[in-house]
Amino acid sequence: MHSFQVLSKLFEEQFNVRHFPAEPVSLYDPSQYILELGGKRIRPVLCLMGMALVKEKNPDNGLLSKMVNLNQQQNEITQKELLANVFFLFLAGVDPTSSLISVGIMNLIIQNKYETIRKDRALLSTAVDELLRFDSPLQLIARTATEKTILHETTINEGDLVTVCLGSGNRDHLQFDSPEELRLNRNPNRHIAFSHGAH
Repeated sequence: MHSFQVLSKLFEEQFNVRHFPAEPVSLYDPSQYILELGGKRIRPVLCLMGMALVKEKNPDNGLLSKMVNLNQQQNEITQKELLANVFFLFLAGVDPTSSLISVGIMNLIIQNKYETIRKDRALLSTAVDELLRFDSPLQLIARTATEKTILHETTINEGDLVTVCLGSGNRDHLQFDSPEELRLNRNPNRHIAFSHGAH
């Protein structure tokens, strides 16, 4: 099942990505993305705005409806922030999934592991996490420091924006035995492909 189909079920809306620009687009410019809804191509920001208005008047059990309803009750975020979070769910649900599948298969072939996992399906339970660790779909993330701290003699003040290299952390020799090796049965595997904590 395509990741957008999963999102369709969550939001209780039927839509698919039919077109992406030939060149990589900026995550900070969502206007470059184009979705197809009901046979018509539209910009997702406008699509989400319309969907949010519909859910506001006709709520259902979908995720978008629940987010709109929660925002109305608690009024903790602006409409713009609501739409930004919804749009981020689309990006986060599609790009990492597609990247993991394509890059994962590539690494299985390059590392001569493709036939191994094809013949031993029991490896799937640990192989997915190992593929995430070995070549993470997301390499860099940004986090805002909530308090002043010192990390390896470097002072990080509250409010500072910190860039974290997840790919580097997943190859840390202090955390992983032979981190440059793709081990499909690696266990335990405390990778940080999706950062740390609940995802």
